Amino acid sequence: MRKILPALFSGALSTLFLIAQVEASPVVVNGFNPSNPYYPEEYYSYHVATGVDVANAMIELEDGSQWKAADADCVQLLSWRQGDITIITPNHSFGGSDYTFYITNQANESYVRVNLINGPLVGSANTMLITGMDANSNSKRAIYLNNGTNWKIDSCDFRTIDSWNVHDPVIVGRNDAWFTNHGTILINVLTNTYVRAKKI
Repeated sequence: MRKILPALFSGALSTLFLIAQVEASPVVVNGFNPSNPYYPEEYYSYHVATGVDVANAMIELEDGSQWKAADADCVQLLSWRQGDITIITPNHSFGGSDYTFYITNQANESYVRVNLINGPLVGSANTMLITGMDANSNSKRAIYLNNGTNWKIDSCDFRTIDSWNVHDPVIVGRNDAWFTNHGTILINVLTNTYVRAKKI
């Protein structure tokens, strides 16, 4: 019941790790309520760090998702605090990497390489779900989320979303690649894939 994605981390969580509870209403980030579909696109990629466990290199966000940081990056977590605002971005490392994403702390601009190991809380108001998908033509594909936002998918990622389905949970991140007009990424928790998107 707690998680959408089964745990991939077998170690015991430290008592310092703050486990998020199912929220009756969305977490408000700096006055921004993610359940409102009318904000500028970049607002939806902000996340609150609700738990930081330096000993186990773990970060938990407001939707209950849990992320394992690279051991080599643990020193960065020493300055992170509960309530810090963060952003998830793809890891564009040339030559490949064992870690798919970065999480950057907006308070001090430090960042760590991470992998998603536990999905968002089931039933949480902070959990984003796909409520609809437009695949009627090759020229336009869109995803609709339960917070009322609509997202047009980059045509380069059409094949990726072939395996996505309505009701799949997603996490919104930011596409920091150069020369793109799709400034957001949507991370599918069940397939562990992401697509580039822009709000429409």
